[in-house]
Amino acid sequence: MVLNNSLICSGEFFHVRYSAYILNLIVQEGLKVLSDALKKIKGNIKYASGSEIRMIKFKECLQQIGNIDASSGLCLDVPTRWNSTFFMLQSVVKYQRVFANLRLVDENYKYYPSEEAWQKAEKIIVFLSPFYEITNLILGSSYPTPNLYFFKFGKFNAF
Repeated sequence: MVLNNSLICSGEFFHVRYSAYILNLIVQEGLKVLSDALKKIKGNIKYASGSEIRMIKFKECLQQIGNIDASSGLCLDVPTRWNSTFFMLQSVVKYQRVFANLRLVDENYKYYPSEEAWQKAEKIIVFLSPFYEITNLILGSSYPTPNLYFFKFGKFNAF
């Protein structure tokens, strides 16, 4: 008996490079659907970090809100790396109240996303979390083997 014949798809997806590639394709397609919400969120970051004066206003609003951990700061994503979108969203969602405050003190700020866009951003974070975990299992191990990550593919429960 050949073990390879008993595997799903003849074991084709047990190759680590294929698993990482397919995972990347899945996430990239999912992010295309959400591109409008992502553009609005990205607009916030670009505006606030677009000049020194805007960044000062943003920091003043941050100080007024007070209880937000600002250690990570704002970061933009890199379009070719989906995990950077994940990091961008994690960094910006916690500043939602700061951006709401910025809207009140900066008359030039017109990029504030709707409540729906912020909710989508939070859902995208939840959706991307398992993909991020699996990617770390696949690429973060010195000797990545399917037994470390394959069972997680069946446990996606994003929404």
